[in-house]
Amino acid sequence: MDRRQTAVSPVHEEQSFAAATAAARAAAIASPGVSEGQSGEGGVGGEGEEYSLEDVELLLECYIQEVQLLEGNIAHLQETLDDVLQLMNLNLATVRNKVLKVEVGLNVVSVLVGFGACIGGLFGMNLR
Repeated sequence: MDRRQTAVSPVHEEQSFAAATAAARAAAIASPGVSEGQSGEGGVGGEGEEYSLEDVELLLECYIQEVQLLEGNIAHLQETLDDVLQLMNLNLATVRNKVLKVEVGLNVVSVLVGFGACIGGLFGMNLR
């Protein structure tokens, strides 16, 4: 059984950084007037605000990256769950084998005792 590495891979780190950057951009888009370079004329959520296609694209990219990260996490959790189930099955099989070994030993002992009782019974008969 192989052990999974718990270290974060550079690809995962890069994806997390990209998702965080996109989330920060999306937050800046969602709250105009708060970030640098934007003037909030009508305040937050005013009627005069229009989002450009680029802003919407950034939001969608952010959500897509989050969904991809979640899919990766789900796949990792599924693999971990499969490994745990396999380990549990191996442990149960080990215990089952030990129980069977004890059962076979008891059966051998009972056959030996039965054989001894049979011999004793034959010699104990009164045959006249």
